[in-house]
Amino acid sequence: MNDLLFTAPEAELPFTRSVVVRAEGSRHLVRLTNGDDVAEIECTTAEIDRVVDEALEALIAPSQVCRACGALSTSPDFTTVFERMHYVCFHFEFEHGDVDRDQACGLAGCPAG
Repeated sequence: MNDLLFTAPEAELPFTRSVVVRAEGSRHLVRLTNGDDVAEIECTTAEIDRVVDEALEALIAPSQVCRACGALSTSPDFTTVFERMHYVCFHFEFEHGDVDRDQACGLAGCPAG
């Protein structure tokens, strides 16, 4: 049996919001605590990644952590439009190509422009 405890980046003891993942063989339990509200989801090994990702996203909502730079963001479009990245991080990761980051790549809205 193993437990993993996840908390929001700014959280201090005692934690009022957390995700606990317990793995016991092929049985997995994910517990999301938000104040007095507790949600438990039992899942299989095949489902654990998706369930934990959803629980962690709920834990840090409305703040989200950028997948590229690791910084927090509160933009409402953050999770859907740019695949959990800031626009600038998304642009340089997927759209800017091999062009130097200090030079405009030619796409409209290029942050280097």
